[in-house]
Amino acid sequence: MGMSSGVVFAFLLFHYQSSVVVQTHTRTTDRFGQVVGDTGAVYRVPADISSHSVITSFVHDVFTGKRTDAPRRRHNRLPVKVSCRYRTTASAAFVASNVTEIGVGGALLETKAPLALDTELTLEITPPGAAAPLAIASRVSYHGPSGNTGLRFVTRDGDGDRRLRELIRRLRAS
Repeated sequence: MGMSSGVVFAFLLFHYQSSVVVQTHTRTTDRFGQVVGDTGAVYRVPADISSHSVITSFVHDVFTGKRTDAPRRRHNRLPVKVSCRYRTTASAAFVASNVTEIGVGGALLETKAPLALDTELTLEITPPGAAAPLAIASRVSYHGPSGNTGLRFVTRDGDGDRRLRELIRRLRAS
């Protein structure tokens, strides 16, 4: 005799950097308790235009499956505001920018216009207290709701992974 199927839904609403952020997570199980679906979505609305109807509409879209956004991450992201620069493999010139989220697996890069998906680029961030920037090979993996560009870090050796974790530790401490 199995259990009936179920859905667990988590909803989180918080303020972050002059925005209202709504984060959802839905987990569906079969009648035996095995997970058969795991989806989540994040929506950031500038605080000056956020309203109950916008947030309610977002939650409704997630519940009905109209909005699933990016797949869940394997690594947590640290919300930051760090100066950086980047260049695509097709260009020799660096572009000044900011990173607003960073984790071991990737970052959210502020861009005037979203970069094309699968574009390879080099991201340079100078860790707090360091003299030289850390160069990180990246690939554009998604576009954020505010036009920002989501990056996935690629091809790191063991030492590169250690340096990236040290960068995140320093950013967390600063």
